[in-house]
Amino acid sequence: MAGLTLYLRYTGPRRTLPTQSPDDVPRKVYSKTIAVVGAGAAGSAVAHELARHGFKVHVYEGEALAGGRAHTYRPPPNVDSDGGVSADGGWAVEAGAWAFGKADTLLWQYL
Repeated sequence: MAGLTLYLRYTGPRRTLPTQSPDDVPRKVYSKTIAVVGAGAAGSAVAHELARHGFKVHVYEGEALAGGRAHTYRPPPNVDSDGGVSADGGWAVEAGAWAFGKADTLLWQYL
């Protein structure tokens, strides 16, 4: 049995997801641990696929959260979009390096 372990800021294992190895691949192949550096879209997808196929995977992320360049910015409380004071501060900016189209069918499987 292999698993996926996620490390955030190198603080140690956070979560292990058990998977099953296919029967037609020698066990020696699956006894190795694969390190994936970065828990952005690509790193997370490759780690998921490797673990799904029975490899033991450790993901190392330098930030406190996984997600890479795709993230949501929320301002401090009581700041509105014009920089003034707001009662609820209820706005947010979705930041990211790209936009995903409907044709990106493989990508949508991971989102």
